Amino acid sequence: MAAARQDAQLGIMAFSDQKELYLAPGKGIRHAYSLIKRLFELEPRSRQTAVGSGIKQALGLLKRRSIILLISDFIDTNYERELTMLARKHDLVVVQLLDKREQEFPPLGIVPLLDQETGRTVWVNTSAEAFRKRYRATYEQNREQIGQICRRHRTEYLSIATDVDFVPQLVRLFRRRNQRGGRA
Repeated sequence: MAAARQDAQLGIMAFSDQKELYLAPGKGIRHAYSLIKRLFELEPRSRQTAVGSGIKQALGLLKRRSIILLISDFIDTNYERELTMLARKHDLVVVQLLDKREQEFPPLGIVPLLDQETGRTVWVNTSAEAFRKRYRATYEQNREQIGQICRRHRTEYLSIATDVDFVPQLVRLFRRRNQRGGRA
C-alpha cells in the first residue's frame, strides 16, 4: 500500500459550465503545492453552472481508473446520468458543500433577488409562508437527490457545512476508506 501512495499522481479540474482549470496529474510535493496555488488563484470566467457538463469533460480526460473527489454544492439539475457514469468507471467520493444561508432564507419581506447565472432580477416576498416552504423543499430535495444517487452506486458521500471545521469530517471519511481498502 505504501508503494501505491508514492506512485500516486494528483491532478485537478475545476468547472462551471465550462472548463475553468485543468492541471494534468503529476507527482511530488512541488506539484501538489502548485495545484493548491492555482486553485486558490482561480477566477472563474463564467457564473453559470453545469455539473453534468463538467463530469462529461472529466470522463473524457480520465483514461485510467482513478480516485475522484467531486466537490460541489450540487445546486443544479440534469447531472444524474453523468454522475452515474463517473461512479461506475471510477472510485468516486462526493462532497456536497452546504451553506446555512442557502438552507433557510431569512424573512426580509419583498426584496429583489438577482439570479447570478441569468443576470435576471425577480421581486420575491421572502416572508410569505409559501415561498419559504418551497425554498426549503427545493433545498432538501437537492440534498436528498445527491445522497440517493451516491447510495445507489455505493459511492462515498459527505455533506459539509461551510460554517464548521471540515477537516475532522474529511479525516474520518478517509480513515474509514483506508480501513476498508478504498471503495465501499
